[in-house]
Amino acid sequence: MKRIIVFLSVVLIMTLMTATIVESVMGTPYVGENIYGAWWFVALWAVLALAGSAYTVKKNLYKNVAAFLLHASFIVILAGAFVTHLTQTKGMIHLRQGASASSFIQNDGLVKGLNFNLRLDSFYITYKEDSKKIADYTSVVTVLPAEEQHTISMNNILKVGKVRFYQADYDEDLHGTVLMVNRDPWGIPITYTGYCLLALSFLLIFVRKGNRLTFVGSMVLAAFIAFLFSRKEYDIPVLNTWLLPVHVSFIIAAYVLLFFAIWYRRLLVVAVGFLSIGIFIGAYWANISWGTYWSWDSKEVWALITLLISAAPLHKASLPSLQKTCNYRLYMIITLLAVLMTYFGVNYLLPGMHSYA
Repeated sequence: MKRIIVFLSVVLIMTLMTATIVESVMGTPYVGENIYGAWWFVALWAVLALAGSAYTVKKNLYKNVAAFLLHASFIVILAGAFVTHLTQTKGMIHLRQGASASSFIQNDGLVKGLNFNLRLDSFYITYKEDSKKIADYTSVVTVLPAEEQHTISMNNILKVGKVRFYQADYDEDLHGTVLMVNRDPWGIPITYTGYCLLALSFLLIFVRKGNRLTFVGSMVLAAFIAFLFSRKEYDIPVLNTWLLPVHVSFIIAAYVLLFFAIWYRRLLVVAVGFLSIGIFIGAYWANISWGTYWSWDSKEVWALITLLISAAPLHKASLPSLQKTCNYRLYMIITLLAVLMTYFGVNYLLPGMHSYA
């Protein structure tokens, strides 16, 4: 069973790496349809999850509450992603000022009805003080027949029942808006439950004797990084949110810890924990700005690759060869190559929605 899990993990990592390269050549729609959306890719994740679950039971991992919750959280997150893949409905709705609509166009071209009307009252662009730089795009809409008025802007979505609306585009005359529509009533709650289990598991791991001081020191580092990023203003409206410094601070702190973990192995568990938390804070942010918590963007994929690679040495019983100091340090150097690719390489070599990075 252990060999199967290792083999599947290697296959998955190599597939993810290859997919980002193929995307740069063939384009995003191609990899979305032929790799990320393919049945065999979903099956690969499913088999790996089932094998991991069976191995967890076999090794009585449930006796270690923190470790069990950690692995269970990833299973729940994968389950949520699968439900989203099967049941999610996405599309666009175009509204002109004063007009209303009771349906939207799905991504597959079909028209989907809503059980309410949405009217555009106004659209406006907010500029930064003493500057021509854009701070935000805002649509003021009214839900009918309830006559409830709401605003939709970057990082500020509208929820009506199980339907979410996101600011996506606008007409040049500023009298019309384009809203992204997303209906995912089951996948999101399941996925967010997995996020909560993940946070709880790492909290239990960090408060253990021997991890506390390392955790406190790492949090100070993350807080300092967050402070630096919070003082900076950005020209892209989607970046002007408190989620940016929090997301970035955990990610960068994790990368710093991974470097020092080459010599101080006790830092590795905190580094992996911070990287996991940073990735899933980014996923939450993406869900309220892009309309999906995971879009297989190159930056996301390489962050996931780095997480999968760096987590391997934590499985001491399953991978005894990495307990040897020389093997461990060599492996961590390889991990740093993944970090460099994630932080620098993706920005210059691969396409994606993180191009502003």
